[in-house]
Amino acid sequence: MTRFLHKRAGSTRIGAVLALFVVAALLSACGAILETDLTIYADERYVTTMTITAPAETIAMIGGPAAMKSQLDQWAAEAKAQGAQAKWYQGKAKQAGNTVYVLEMSGKGFQSKLIQGTFRLTWVDYQGRKAVKFEMSPQSLSSGMALGTITLHAGEVLSSNGRKIGNDAVRWDNPSATCKLS
Repeated sequence: MTRFLHKRAGSTRIGAVLALFVVAALLSACGAILETDLTIYADERYVTTMTITAPAETIAMIGGPAAMKSQLDQWAAEAKAQGAQAKWYQGKAKQAGNTVYVLEMSGKGFQSKLIQGTFRLTWVDYQGRKAVKFEMSPQSLSSGMALGTITLHAGEVLSSNGRKIGNDAVRWDNPSATCKLS
């Protein structure tokens, strides 16, 4: 089942995020929630925000707040070294006892080393229109563990196996199968 989206990207994958996803996988295995928001553009720019909400016990299991901050600093430094803009900050938890980390990354060029292993973006012809095909395996984000949501913003959504939100966005809630969009 192939799905498309219109006007936004090129063939490859989004990945310096990979180090981050390793941390996210560890956290999600222990009750953390990962919310991912990705916007892709026709000129191959991308912007992604990941919000990790984790109980204190989960943070303690990976070495505590200092270890988590060290992992996030390393992720941001790696992304910056490869040409992306990246930062993270501690967000405000909605529920007492939880810690929220917000990670933001943006860049250009879907062929960059940052873009590999997680998302696949390919230019295709869809019913006579130039479109971008997006595919992502939830397991690539969390090693098969539970996710919160994945939201993708792009041009006009032509086809998807997710829930359409307006004409330019799709959301997958707790996805267990490959997320697809055209």
